[in-house]
Amino acid sequence: MKKNTFSQSFTVEYKEFNFFEKAIKSGFIKIEYPNGKENFEEKIKAFLIYVHGNGFNTSEIIRFELFTEELKGNCIHYFLEDSSIKDFLLSCELPYDLSFLEKIPDNFEFCIHTTTDKEAFVYRKEGKTFVASSVENDLGGKLSIGIINFSSPIKEDKEKVLKRDFIKLGLVFLQYIDAFPDCVRDGLPKHFIIKNSFKNKKQTIRLSNKVRIIDSTTRKPHFRRGYFRYLGSDYFVNKKGQTVFIEATFVNGKNAKTVS
Repeated sequence: MKKNTFSQSFTVEYKEFNFFEKAIKSGFIKIEYPNGKENFEEKIKAFLIYVHGNGFNTSEIIRFELFTEELKGNCIHYFLEDSSIKDFLLSCELPYDLSFLEKIPDNFEFCIHTTTDKEAFVYRKEGKTFVASSVENDLGGKLSIGIINFSSPIKEDKEKVLKRDFIKLGLVFLQYIDAFPDCVRDGLPKHFIIKNSFKNKKQTIRLSNKVRIIDSTTRKPHFRRGYFRYLGSDYFVNKKGQTVFIEATFVNGKNAKTVS
């Protein structure tokens, strides 16, 4: 990817939808619109019927279903201002306690864009389910889907899913923007461009100084190691419902520093 160019999203899905629209105009595909007038909702329903009937596998169909929310304008696009933000998020410990997802609005869908990945990562929280989607460049463009039922107890299979980087990225990202809301602003990063223009909401994410370690001897960023913790218990009277970053600083074998 070129420097200052963000990853695209739903590349394959947009191409398929454009083909679908051309097929409608040519009369190859016919849609019965209410009152004879074109209706976007009906077009999307017809598109999903088209997808289900054209030999796509289960993962691809799930991806198309995520894509329909993009078409409706219901997907938030987050742009990581600094490529090191992704490195930091993946360096955090795995969030095996997923109770923080309960506070995320239902039917919440978002994309994470970077300048180092060709395709954006796509996520959706729906009911008790968290869906993650990635087009993995190192596997020849292979589409990967991860689905977690976060209401069930942690089991070995869930731990396997959480160890997949693209799933972990989305989960830790949600904790990050909850813990550091001041690192989120509307619009795109300055001097950056995107190849696709989305009608959906766009926000820029910057790296918090609270997790950055200043090192004057090198330009390479260093991060505080640790994990995010959701304070959901009644025990946390003043901070209940907040997410905080716990720095992995140990004094006499005890974790001693909370960053909020």
